[in-house]
Amino acid sequence: MEKKKVATQWHEIAYTRESLRWWVTPEWKEKELRYLQTALGLKGHERILDLACGEGKRALFLAQRGFSVVGVDLAENVIIAAREQAYKQGVRADFISADFRSLTFDHEFDVVLSMGDGAIGYLEAAEENQKIFAVIARALKPGGKHLMDIPNKAYARQHFPLKLWLPEEDGITLLDACWQEKTQRVIIDCRPIRYGTVFRKEAAPVQLSQILYTVDELQQLLNAQHMDVLEVCGDFERKCPPSPECHEIVVLSVKRGDR
Repeated sequence: MEKKKVATQWHEIAYTRESLRWWVTPEWKEKELRYLQTALGLKGHERILDLACGEGKRALFLAQRGFSVVGVDLAENVIIAAREQAYKQGVRADFISADFRSLTFDHEFDVVLSMGDGAIGYLEAAEENQKIFAVIARALKPGGKHLMDIPNKAYARQHFPLKLWLPEEDGITLLDACWQEKTQRVIIDCRPIRYGTVFRKEAAPVQLSQILYTVDELQQLLNAQHMDVLEVCGDFERKCPPSPECHEIVVLSVKRGDR
């Protein structure tokens, strides 16, 4: 199979407001938010950090319910959109455009969210991706919880290459995914198509590149930051354990109380 080449700074062009429209379907968001409420046992007073918050839909949902929320995303354009939505909705939430590695939060949050991948595995080198876990652990208060959902490495190994499409309210997105064993990365070409427009095959796709992890690898990364895994599921409905047939893994962990 021909190896796909992806620009080193691919994430700076991939996450435009247009490309993010397909990222979360309403059905997916409903399942995710239901899991947040049950798995985290939220009481209403928690301070929450939402990493890779995008246009802030999740952060605003939580802020509307009284939580103190900070959303962070690398893409400045989506942060601008999040701030606009917060203003329109009359909701108080902080949104920051920053490289996660530069964050200096220290024992400030009860919960850190890395949902919809949460930028886990998106950086250029394995060592740089590991720094994200250090940022997460440092931001959490002792006893604070981290929740992430990411693509399942075992699924990618078994089922990729794979072509599929995602439905939207005003169109579809075509996905062409392949697995690179040498780099431990999944490479995805995304082509959004809006109803009522002409699809041009020659147009360059949005390209995504992400290092994937097994459950054991994630546990090692979290343990190295003095965090313990509480629960691992194969979906937000908590109906199945992670397996090569589950396309995602959902991991709930807690920061040890002595750190």
